[in-house]
Parts: sequence; structure tokens; C-alpha cells
Amino acid sequence: MNTNFRIATQQDFKTVCEIFTDAILHMSELGIQQWDEIYPDQDMLFDDIRRHQMFVLTENNIPVSTVVLNEYQDEEYQAIPWHYTDEKTAVVHRLCVSPSRQKAGLGKKTVLIAEQELIKQGYSSVRLDAFSQNPFALRLYESLGYTKVGEMHIRKGAFYCYEKRLTVAE
Repeated sequence: MNTNFRIATQQDFKTVCEIFTDAILHMSELGIQQWDEIYPDQDMLFDDIRRHQMFVLTENNIPVSTVVLNEYQDEEYQAIPWHYTDEKTAVVHRLCVSPSRQKAGLGKKTVLIAEQELIKQGYSSVRLDAFSQNPFALRLYESLGYTKVGEMHIRKGAFYCYEKRLTVAE
């Protein structure tokens, strides 16, 4: 299958919204109440695309996963005891894999390619937060070498904060 990782375009918006809608329903069926109609909403997803911060992994030119890469850190990040503080740091937001393509390693592939993209952009570390009640996300990030450094509480509950030093793939 032909895969590609690229910046999302406005032409991807409808498919991206469908991926998130399907994922929200799928997570809800699994008892994971991480996302809803408030977050992430369509305006936020459109802004991610408009700002050229959303990337998509495509299969045969159709988006199957998305991730947002930028430097935005929630206010709650200020209280986290991050290890990598004196370097250029990126933040991962809204990683989402289409439920129809889950269990195919696309989450892992998306994160690994995103990390290499961040290295190309001059970042040396990356941060993210993951919903404490989403065992799939927690397992994914921990398997990829992310270190849990703290916890924050926002609208849906506890989110674990992770970070990782970026290294060039060999």
C-alpha cells in the first residue's frame, strides 16, 4: 500500500472530520471518554489545517491518521517538571487514527514519522499529554520511549504528560 506523510490541506478537511467523528464514537464504545463535541471541534481542526500544523498519514492518497505538531503548550504544562527545558521543544496534539485502520501499526508509524519531521524542523525534544483513561495511547507512547514526567487535570480528568529527546532514525 502506498503511504505518505504530509501537511494536511483544506481538501482533507472533510475526511479529517470523519476520522475524528468515527474515533470519538469508537472510543466512547470502548468506555474512553477522552474526546467529544467540545474537543476537538471542527473549528479547531480547520485551524490546525489552516495553520499548516496538522499532518496526515495517507494510504493511496486517503488520510488514515492525523497529528498536530506545533509549540503550543497548555497553561497546565507550566507546572510539569519537564527534563528538557533548554532546547527547542515541539508538542504533539490530537493524534488520531481512523478506527477502520486501527491495529495496523499506523499510530506508531505516524508518531515515528512525525518525530523525524520535527528533527528536520530543528526540534530536539517533544512533549505531549495523553488521557489517563486511554490505555491504547499510554501503551503507544511508552513503547516509543516517551517518559512520563507529570500529570495535569483538565476538563475530562487526569492527563499524563510525556516527553522524549528526539534522535535521528538510523
